[in-house]
Amino acid sequence: MNNFGNSSALVLFWEQQSTDKESSAAGTDNRPPMLVESDYKSWNIRIERYIRSKPLGKLIWRSIQNGPTPHPQITVIEGQGDVAVQVTRDNRDEEFTKIENNKELADIQATNILRNESIHDYFVRFHKLVNDIKITQLDIPTHQMNTKFVNNLPPYWAKYVTNVKNNKDISVTTYGELYTYLKSYEPHAMKTLKKQE
Repeated sequence: MNNFGNSSALVLFWEQQSTDKESSAAGTDNRPPMLVESDYKSWNIRIERYIRSKPLGKLIWRSIQNGPTPHPQITVIEGQGDVAVQVTRDNRDEEFTKIENNKELADIQATNILRNESIHDYFVRFHKLVNDIKITQLDIPTHQMNTKFVNNLPPYWAKYVTNVKNNKDISVTTYGELYTYLKSYEPHAMKTLKKQE
């Protein structure tokens, strides 16, 4: 699971899914990180504040940091007399406490934040990252910026990303224009997600 609390997530964000052009230029798929993770503390702080401002925000943040809470279990005695055996099993829905229900809800929301955000939320997050990069005066070519923008969309956007790559010249188009183009396909992408779920 991705971990927004760890600044290495920013480095991974830019390293994921390199294009054939970038790989052949580097000569290998195992390149050193192109961003220094200590440069993006402000980005981490903004994401943490945003998440903690939501209902159950502390639990959601803990779930992002540490992964989902293990399913609650209970030990019960099955059988009678000499054949009675202690068995540990997962709690049934009606056996959950309010605290366990809140933890499970926080885990679901954390997963949604990490994986199923709207394209608008993704665009805003990406745009803030680009602004942080501009502050550090790091120059990233348009082609590389756009490739990172489309390649880091969740898998249910795959066919629409392919459509963009086939119909748009990503070496001259801005990622804002790509966002506008992809935004019109969001209802279809969400249907794809629901089918996958």
